[in-house]
Amino acid sequence: MIGSGQGSLTVPEMAAEAPAALAEITRGTFAVATDPIPLSDVERAWARPVDSSKRIVLTRP
Repeated sequence: MIGSGQGSLTVPEMAAEAPAALAEITRGTFAVATDPIPLSDVERAWARPVDSSKRIVLTRP
């Protein structure tokens, strides 16, 4: 789990919270709107208008 919040927690703090966070993710507690884009089309991801309601997820082709 890596995101723009890196540095806000220490590694031991992240490790301590990871099991609970992952359990909530597998339960479907968090709904994150994504925009999957193949890595081969990364230029489109960076050139598109900003839409803060969706997260870009680069995928393998």
